[in-house]
Amino acid sequence: FRKFRFQAKTLLRSLPLGVADCSIEFMLGFLTVLYNNLLFLLFGESHQTIYAVIAYLSLLVFMVMQGIAQGMMPLVSVAVGKGDHKAIRFYFLRSLVLVVGAEVLIVAACLLLPQRFAAILLSTDSPLFTQAVAALRQYALSYLLAGINILLAGFFTALGHGKASCLLSLSRGFVLLPAAILVLSHLTGGQAIWIAALAGEGLSFVLGLVLLKRITASPAPLPAQEAEPAV
Repeated sequence: FRKFRFQAKTLLRSLPLGVADCSIEFMLGFLTVLYNNLLFLLFGESHQTIYAVIAYLSLLVFMVMQGIAQGMMPLVSVAVGKGDHKAIRFYFLRSLVLVVGAEVLIVAACLLLPQRFAAILLSTDSPLFTQAVAALRQYALSYLLAGINILLAGFFTALGHGKASCLLSLSRGFVLLPAAILVLSHLTGGQAIWIAALAGEGLSFVLGLVLLKRITASPAPLPAQEAEPAV
């Protein structure tokens, strides 16, 4: 056992490491408000039901991807502590394969069976049902990159690069995705409102690759812990 000594620097260094996880919850709420207001302005209240279907599905998809990322993070962190670069690469690539596999299955289901998902909240006789099916097929394409972006943010956290994780997570949820949705919706009169999510995830993916390249090109050593006297 060691005598406890409060270290403000250690606390401040640790705080950014949790941003990637909590930002998903805030992001979903933020995007829901954004979409509902935008749909109301462009098409009226009825079209908000379409996004309700997408929002529920997105929550499920993001939790699956976040679960894979959280399963990877402690394994990578232990490998970082041991200085085992081979294990770090192994765990990341295995997790990437799982994420991509899950993404492909989910997107395939959305493209082939969108009626099943739309029927959760909409009657097949509803005049919005056909539009909901088309919207889901477009929006689902964004899942192909969303999982990878979530995994990259978790990977940066596991490596101890909290700033990179914060930058990717916050930029994705509160800058790039909203900007893509607003800009493309404005330019197309709302016609590209659903495919805009793919554009936002694409921009986030590019940012994630840039950060990954910088981290792997010149990996910063983990900050050394101050020695504490044993009791």
